[in-house]
Amino acid sequence: MNKKRILILDPERDMADLLARVAEADGNTKCYVATRDDEFEALFKDIPVDMALIDLERASLHDYRLLHHTKRLFPGASIILLATAHQRDAIRNINPELMDTILYKPISTQEFRQWLANFDPRDIKSKQGT
Repeated sequence: MNKKRILILDPERDMADLLARVAEADGNTKCYVATRDDEFEALFKDIPVDMALIDLERASLHDYRLLHHTKRLFPGASIILLATAHQRDAIRNINPELMDTILYKPISTQEFRQWLANFDPRDIKSKQGT
């Protein structure tokens, strides 16, 4: 069985590492962690991923260029934005075609584990009409 590959971009290394540990606990997931855009892009070019978890702070730099680039390189990958409640206004400015869904931080490890277990990219794609 192929492992699901998740790429995590969060400027807070502790948060990114925690999300990776929780995701990899199922034994069927491999995570790659980046704290900077250049690390993320280097990993993304080398590793085909199934999901990208991207912190909104990083995604919003340079007019969401990172989201455009990610969608173009791997159109089948699910793009999940990590945001905080105070970023809700910024989220309204994002083209919905550039992301699949949003996870709000803080999120407990149990909530994240349950979200991953229930996540099915086909549900998102069917809602988008693809």
